Amino acid sequence: MSCRAKQDRQTGIELDVVTSMTSTTSPLPILPAMDRSPSLRKDFAWILVGNSVYAASQWGIVMALAKLSSVTAMGQLALGMAVTAPIFLFTNLNLRLVLATDGGHQYAFRAYLRLRLLTTASALVLASAIALGGGYRPETATFIGLVGALKAIESISDLYYGLQQLQQRMQRVAVSMILRGVCSLALFTGVLMMGGTPEMAVAAIGAVWLAVLLGYDTTRSGPEPSPARPDTPHRTVARMVKLSLPLGLAAMLLSFNTNIPRYFLERRWGERDLGIYSALAFFVVAGSVLMNALCQSAMTRLANFYREGRREEFWRLLKRLAGLAAGIGGFGVALSAMAGHDLLILLYRSEYAEHASVLVLLMVGGTVQYFGSCFGVAITAMRLFRVQMWIHAVTTVVTLACAWPLVRTWGLAGAACAGIIGSACATLPYAVLTYRKLKAWQ
Repeated sequence: MSCRAKQDRQTGIELDVVTSMTSTTSPLPILPAMDRSPSLRKDFAWILVGNSVYAASQWGIVMALAKLSSVTAMGQLALGMAVTAPIFLFTNLNLRLVLATDGGHQYAFRAYLRLRLLTTASALVLASAIALGGGYRPETATFIGLVGALKAIESISDLYYGLQQLQQRMQRVAVSMILRGVCSLALFTGVLMMGGTPEMAVAAIGAVWLAVLLGYDTTRSGPEPSPARPDTPHRTVARMVKLSLPLGLAAMLLSFNTNIPRYFLERRWGERDLGIYSALAFFVVAGSVLMNALCQSAMTRLANFYREGRREEFWRLLKRLAGLAAGIGGFGVALSAMAGHDLLILLYRSEYAEHASVLVLLMVGGTVQYFGSCFGVAITAMRLFRVQMWIHAVTTVVTLACAWPLVRTWGLAGAACAGIIGSACATLPYAVLTYRKLKAWQ
């Protein structure tokens, strides 16, 4: 037990994925392979539905922007995401995962919420400062500021999702995601069709998200657990920051690594090429809808298996997650190779279809990411957080070293290759660490 307690104090992170897309894969054949537990099947089904609808809505927003606006506007929105995502992922400290795995109720939910509000306010100030003082064009600065406001609202909803995940009430998470996705798509598209600017359409998304947060998330969270060890507010915040800081750093590095090719692409080739690259990258996260649902629904159970010493059940569930990652990734690569050009013309425009070969490279990188999600959630379930920070720090150095020469020489294809290298640098250590921990676990 002393060894287990020591491991529990070394705290860490899950791969948070940015956005999700729809998937045509039916969940029904997968559910029996995951677990015979009705509650796990139900949680998986709900989170899959929620993620799928939300992802389809997000992809619909991208398609609406591609059809009804310019490629430059797409690039400006993508730059807003690339600038603000690392900031908010760091300040979020991945508290959702700490909360979702806090089965012993170490801290009260109000303590998590207090810390999240403080860090979100700090992130919003920093994002606004970058938008105003970063030397961007006025339209681009406006996009960055608006996306920062969206991230602030999303951060609060995210913490309520963690509480509902801890309570295994995934239905409420799914309903919230569906409301946010469908309503924001309808309003975004409506604003553009009525002649509104892309900035106005993004602001409309913010209004929808705020309404869902105040009208649903905060009223459907269920009873809040009492802390196992009450403490003063300032000491509680200090303890939580110390616990979760490695998570925030790892999440920031993960997002930064993902966006490094985008930064170089925008600087070397401009916002137009960044817009094309970002639109193609939405195909990569098609499988993330399913993988995110699988990992979220399995994470709490993996944590319980580890805490209770049920090694075989932990290993069995993890192997099934990895097998599904291989299947989803392989399907994506094959589909993009055979029908990528036609899909890009159908969903976007011909200027995007000219880069169909880049889509194949992106899907290869996506497959590596899916494996990273599986092993990342296993490490998180073991509450090994600090080591993940160092893994992503090394990945940052490698990606920075590779991205600039690749992007400068081969443009979009070079950015995709840099993404593959970065994903592999993170996934391989995760896999090795997971294997060693399971082998040593008696």
